[in-house]
Amino acid sequence: MIKGLILSLQFFSRIPININVDFNEKNIRYSIFFLPLVGAIIGGFGGLIYYLISPYNRLVASFWHYSPL
Repeated sequence: MIKGLILSLQFFSRIPININVDFNEKNIRYSIFFLPLVGAIIGGFGGLIYYLISPYNRLVASFWHYSPL
């Protein structure tokens, strides 16, 4: 199942994970299970950056919040 999580993170983000995972039916099935978690990780990371930068400059914070990882 962990290979499915890694496959989801590799596919839907630009987070560098240097682990080779076979692109087969079993791993794809497990990766679909982890899509909400991957979305929460990516959204949480963007929200955290916005929260940390917004007291200094809201324009820069909103740029970081809406730009892809």
